[in-house]
Amino acid sequence: MEHSYTREKAAYPIESVRENKFWVNVARVDNTLGDRKLLPTRYGSFD
Repeated sequence: MEHSYTREKAAYPIESVRENKFWVNVARVDNTLGDRKLLPTRYGSFD
């Protein structure tokens, strides 16, 4: 697929976006099954 702009121009259309771009995390652990089985862990001990 050909575009009239580069991939870099698509990701950073203006120079200020390059410094302030926020990439949203959209990855899942294992779709819904892995997300339901995900358990919080704690670091260290609370003795």
